[in-house]
Amino acid sequence: MKNKKVIIIGAIAALAIIIGLIIFGIIYRYKLLHENNIGKTQVVGKLKISDGFIINDDGIYTYTVNVTNPTKKSIKVDYLLFTFYDKDNEKMTKLLGPVDRTIKSDETIQVSSSVDRDLTKANRVKIEVKK
Repeated sequence: MKNKKVIIIGAIAALAIIIGLIIFGIIYRYKLLHENNIGKTQVVGKLKISDGFIINDDGIYTYTVNVTNPTKKSIKVDYLLFTFYDKDNEKMTKLLGPVDRTIKSDETIQVSSSVDRDLTKANRVKIEVKK
């Protein structure tokens, strides 16, 4: 009788763990697909890109990021390529953020780019460094 209780309790515990893992997986996947990453910190190449934000100035939308070189060496950057995606992961637009300089060790600069398309509907942005 005691062994049956242990088996039943073990089976219930295992089932609870499996259900918990399934629910966690569903929630994690949903967040990955739907969470906005416009302002999140990203490491692209060796540069840290952070604090992205969008400003609407009378129909002109400007996306600005901070770019930090955390390495010990200077890094030459021509421009940043911003590719914006909507909540359905459809490409909205691409913007060039001009840099055209060498970013020194531990230096942070701001890079901006503007467009007349509503960027506030963007759910994520892919950033590429072009040298």
